[in-house]
Amino acid sequence: MSNLFIVGNGFDLAHKLETSYNDFQNYLISSYELTYKDIENARIPFNKMGYDGSYDYDRRDIAMLIVKLISETEENWNELEDSLGEISYAELLDDIVDSIPNDKDGDFEQWKGVAAMEDYSHVLQEAVSVVHHLFSEWVATISYEKCKCIFGTNVKSYLEKSDHILSFNYTPTIERIYKRNVFHIHGKLGTEDRKS
Repeated sequence: MSNLFIVGNGFDLAHKLETSYNDFQNYLISSYELTYKDIENARIPFNKMGYDGSYDYDRRDIAMLIVKLISETEENWNELEDSLGEISYAELLDDIVDSIPNDKDGDFEQWKGVAAMEDYSHVLQEAVSVVHHLFSEWVATISYEKCKCIFGTNVKSYLEKSDHILSFNYTPTIERIYKRNVFHIHGKLGTEDRKS
């Protein structure tokens, strides 16, 4: 008979891995040399069009936004994810509208505001895709040198070859430490598929 184990970030934390949202925040601050003022003034950045017509974003600008969002959440990953989903788009779009000059009579041209908001919404969608790259960079830096289960039990003794493991983590902790195959629900760093 097989068992099903489902693990999340608590599993990595229980193995003394630095995988909390604060660790991600600290990585971004250190790697992108962010200051308190940078974080306080963070906004969703504009893109830069490349020679081939593709868009590029300054990862530092996006790192500032993510650090700002993390600082506004509690100590749970789901609250960071909620925060990403609850960005005050109205406030951000108001900044764009305010930057549009009025016509020669001093009146606001509504069509320009709508066009600017549409363009900016597209920019926002593209910028969010860069978050995945920042996250992957960070996960790749996690050190397994001091990895040890803090519960004082041998987790390996609970795992049978026929058992199945589902992981919400992007990290290869189970594979590295316990040499077991895992199905990564969200995918695993460095692979296209979810099974390792």
